[in-house]
Amino acid sequence: MNYYCIMVRTGFEEEFKADALEKMKSSHLEQASSTQFWCFKRKLRIGGKENGRVIVPPLFPGYIFMGVNGELDNYLFEEIRKVKYFYHFLSSNTNRVALYGRDLEIMHHLLRFGETSGFSKARFDENDRIEIVDGFAKGKFGKILKVDRRKQRVTVKLDFCGSINTLVLGYELITQAPEEKDKKAE
Repeated sequence: MNYYCIMVRTGFEEEFKADALEKMKSSHLEQASSTQFWCFKRKLRIGGKENGRVIVPPLFPGYIFMGVNGELDNYLFEEIRKVKYFYHFLSSNTNRVALYGRDLEIMHHLLRFGETSGFSKARFDENDRIEIVDGFAKGKFGKILKVDRRKQRVTVKLDFCGSINTLVLGYELITQAPEEKDKKAE
């Protein structure tokens, strides 16, 4: 499957996705029936960790990702262009390039966690540095720029789809198991 990034009107990502899926269902194009769309989101706590609430904003505001079997042909492109709130494909409508290299790796990482990523599990090591031990932000997803312990958020820098994105991701603090602390002390 080839993946493409589409710029849409910010705040209308879900409307674009719904309209695009509806157009694909009514389209007579063979390629349209297997076309998929994703609006990646992440969970964040607002108002404090005890009595706050969880919101689910877009991970990449103004962007939708599309999966197509084979190359994106001109007929399917024209159908997508007619969808309300469509702006353009990245890098441009005349140069529609499927994600590749590091961008494709990140896309596969995003797909592993589904359209909505939950909270990553984190702990602080003996040097007071954050360590993501499980979840969406684990591994080589991006470089951690800032940690907000009070709000339990990390700010991550990610080079994706030709631009540097700064993402705010939520985490849940876990404590080390007693046997892990004992092993480190030895």
